[in-house]
Amino acid sequence: TENERDYETLVEGFNTPDEEKLSLFQQSLDNLKEQIPRDFVVLSYESTVNSDSPMIYVDETVKLEGLVYRNDRGNIEFSLPGQLLSDQNEQVTVSVHYPYGWEVLTVNPTPTYIEQNVIGYSYTGAFGYPTIEFKSE
Repeated sequence: TENERDYETLVEGFNTPDEEKLSLFQQSLDNLKEQIPRDFVVLSYESTVNSDSPMIYVDETVKLEGLVYRNDRGNIEFSLPGQLLSDQNEQVTVSVHYPYGWEVLTVNPTPTYIEQNVIGYSYTGAFGYPTIEFKSE
């Protein structure tokens, strides 16, 4: 049926090589620099795609440079103001890993969990990047 073909086309789109996805991700970050004046660099990108109609499961692991900076208070801040992590119907799990020895000062919005050196969010729907402030040693 047409719906099955559309679904297969969608799955194929997610199965593009990681090198191509890395390049597209870097282009997105280059565009983001126009809104947030920082140097963003994709250090690595890995993804897996599993499908079970009508669901598509995409697991992306991206290592980036430029998401943190030293703010006016001298603390390290992780933030991307005004940027969405997900759209309305997406189910997303996000883990922010930070170095041991850093102290979490503030987290907004409240995370699903904070364990050791990981701050995690699990949610469904439109969601923006959190703002997390750290004090480093």
